[in-house]
Amino acid sequence: MTTEPEDDPCAGAADPLSALIDTLSTSDLAQDRALLLLDEAGAELFSNPEGAALWQRWTRGGGTLPAELAAALSDIAPYQRRRLPTIGAMLTCLPLGPGGRRVCLCRAEHPSPETEARRLIRRLAVHDLRTPLQALLAMTEGSAQLSEAARLVLGRIDDVLALSEAEATGDLSRDFDPSATVAAIVTMIAPLARERGAQLVFEPPAPRAVLRGPETIFRLLAQNLIGNAVTHGAGLRRVVLRLALTRPGVWSVTLEQWQQAGSVPPGLVEALARGGRSGSAGTRLMNAAGLVLDAHWNLLSRPGEEAISVAFSLPEATGLSPADLADAPGAAPPAADLHGARLLIVEDNAIVRDWMARAFRRAGAEVSTAPDGQAGLMLASAARPAFDAVLLDLVLPELDGLTLARRLKQTQRHDRPRLIGFSAHDDAETRAACAAAGMRRLLPKPLPAARLLASVAQEIRDLRPTENPMPRPAPAQMFNAEIAGELRADLGEDGARRFMIRALDEAGATVQALRRDGFGAATRAELHSSVGSSGITGLARVEAALRRVQDIGHAGGDIAPACDALAEAIAATRNAIDASAFSSTRSGNADP
Repeated sequence: MTTEPEDDPCAGAADPLSALIDTLSTSDLAQDRALLLLDEAGAELFSNPEGAALWQRWTRGGGTLPAELAAALSDIAPYQRRRLPTIGAMLTCLPLGPGGRRVCLCRAEHPSPETEARRLIRRLAVHDLRTPLQALLAMTEGSAQLSEAARLVLGRIDDVLALSEAEATGDLSRDFDPSATVAAIVTMIAPLARERGAQLVFEPPAPRAVLRGPETIFRLLAQNLIGNAVTHGAGLRRVVLRLALTRPGVWSVTLEQWQQAGSVPPGLVEALARGGRSGSAGTRLMNAAGLVLDAHWNLLSRPGEEAISVAFSLPEATGLSPADLADAPGAAPPAADLHGARLLIVEDNAIVRDWMARAFRRAGAEVSTAPDGQAGLMLASAARPAFDAVLLDLVLPELDGLTLARRLKQTQRHDRPRLIGFSAHDDAETRAACAAAGMRRLLPKPLPAARLLASVAQEIRDLRPTENPMPRPAPAQMFNAEIAGELRADLGEDGARRFMIRALDEAGATVQALRRDGFGAATRAELHSSVGSSGITGLARVEAALRRVQDIGHAGGDIAPACDALAEAIAATRNAIDASAFSSTRSGNADP
């Protein structure tokens, strides 16, 4: 309720009370906590929805203001702030003009119980949806076409759930790999580009990084930007992602959508930066996403090409991550080597539990399962030798996942079993609780089988026998004929060559980092990235050399000879590409 002041010498266009009310009504202050603007007598001048509900509770049936608030209104001085512990609020006195008139701003220190209840209900609803989505994905894994369609649909549903959960928790941030996110979008839009006769190419950054931020917002922005170029642009559509460490722990992210010169609509970049209600829905969405990311829009040009560029900064991811560089959405996970691994799966959803068990058994693991926390504790305690890893849902009957993890942590011997969480909740609070309980990683639902297997294989790699590791067989070919053929079909000869050279550049940078810094946390991430880049570009010999370095590094051996072999593989592959030798992979006869 708003009451206009009477006989106020400051009344009019410059009325400070009206200006204050206008400011409050559009401020973030008026969103989630009760907010009341009161005059000196305690009359309500303005309230947000939460404040209106609180006012009604106070005044229902002829009631009066709480005694603590009434007393404070009578003696609080201008510009003074006073905490009111009984009602859980902060009162601030504001003078209005030279006439001595005052108003008081009363804001609750915490959201109301009703608001907290609504948030909890939304959060539980999101959890209740994510678990069936994982089951749906599990049921479609057998059919490549159906599984891909399911993943695309579930990805969009997951965006909606993430935004809903963010509304409930107030946290949009998650750990993610921007390169993997953009790669997944390009893969999704590629069929539309082919249908329109457009050539769509993604040029990933080197190096890659795992960042912390609103990944869902970034994905929506990138998807609209790339899709708009495919639909309305002309010429070769090049998607370029650039990452740069601007200061310790902070990365700049720049996404460039290149297309034929003159095909970017006039005024589009200005509309993206300015916003407003006059643009298309896609333009308004990108503008809103840019505001969330605090992004800057630019129009770039070069001979024959122009690009819309959006740039922003994000912090580097730290702490327990729901998925690291190797298993980020859209990334190409390394092949999971789980032969002989002993795993326990504790999951109450039978469809998800059986699907996980089948996936791990196909990868060569020995798998036991439990339908609740108590059964999982009994199986893990009795296992001789201990399981290599226990995968546990957080919401379990009999004994919840966090309690189960704490109990298993107390009985670990020689760092076994490794504890890996698997949950529909993927917020900072949940990740912190998992880390405190002893979990090494939290995997989000829904998650495709390949990324699940790769994540677990990475976690237990150093538990596997590593003395004198057997070298991987040398590849029969320098290039993977099937992948090289697909690249040529999708990108053309020049596009495929450019894509391969970028992967080689990334591998070369990885060799330099390994020789300079050794095998550590940072270089392991670069290795994962290089393995994925080499794999998706068909650089078979380089991929094998990279994996050899991984094996020796995880075994604690001397990686110098393997780095030399990797450098030789990079040089030989580069020479073959320069000589167009990879064209011979059409017949599958490239020389090693």
